Amino acid sequence: MDASQAGTSQPRERQRQMTAQRPFLRELPDGRHISAVSFGCSSLWAQVRFDKGVALRLLDVAMEGGINYFATGPSYGNGEAERRLGEWLRSQATNVLVSTSVGSAFDDSGRAFRSFLAPDMEASLTASLRRLGRERVDVLYLHGPSASDLNDEVFRYLEREKERGRVVWTGVNSIDPQVIDASVDAPIDAVMLQFNIDDRSNAQFLPRLSSSRKIVVSGPAMARAIYSLSTFVPSNRCRAWYLLRAVKSDPAFLFRGSMLARRMHHFTDEDSASVALRYSVAQPYLHTSVFGTVNCGHMRANIAAARREFDDEELRKLRSFH
Repeated sequence: MDASQAGTSQPRERQRQMTAQRPFLRELPDGRHISAVSFGCSSLWAQVRFDKGVALRLLDVAMEGGINYFATGPSYGNGEAERRLGEWLRSQATNVLVSTSVGSAFDDSGRAFRSFLAPDMEASLTASLRRLGRERVDVLYLHGPSASDLNDEVFRYLEREKERGRVVWTGVNSIDPQVIDASVDAPIDAVMLQFNIDDRSNAQFLPRLSSSRKIVVSGPAMARAIYSLSTFVPSNRCRAWYLLRAVKSDPAFLFRGSMLARRMHHFTDEDSASVALRYSVAQPYLHTSVFGTVNCGHMRANIAAARREFDDEELRKLRSFH
């Protein structure tokens, strides 16, 4: 059952959760709070060819707007994402939440590899912490595991890292429904899955993950701007890079984008990017939604959209959008 199908048979507390407006800061299991939207330190932002000064300025703008969670991993830019985020973190007095991952990384020769063997994951985390300049991360995700990778040996490794104090919470980052399903009852604390206005296929898992008291992170919150004409008529090299990347990973991107754009046009006169982000922020089971950008203006606009209060009618419409 997904969020839009919840009925009167649910407990009263769950009913209140379904209809209540959600604050920008959401409480985590240890009493700390996470911002409703968060920044993904990955993609073009993590590439050496993208100006590092602009990349670091984007992090400043994000924090100025209230974002306090930054998600990255060793496979982004062959470690450059973690190096850039680490450089910025060393200049910050403010405590922020940081996540990275294990299972998908690069070896010393720069070749990509995947391994969920405990020694490889331990070495990967050690290297990530060094690049980040941190003694621990708030969330350590298994990056793209198969269902068979969710086994006792892997869980024992994750628990050891928590006991060592190098990890606060453990999690799974996956787009595989079988893996997400297995994560509901797995001894992990967080799940990062794909859920946005374009792809709601994982909606069925959200109430179950919430009932299991998991931290639920969604992305990409902006759905790769699939609904925007400017995405398909790129005006600069950055936009062209994102378009080629999207089409490579999803050959139906162009067709689905046109269909979604029509639905959103009939849905509201509001800016489509704002609608996409607010759709994610409005969902009752999500702690935060991750987005990426390489433009400070877009960063500010996204944060403003996420922070704007909902009226009851907009909240109802957003949660029932299909």
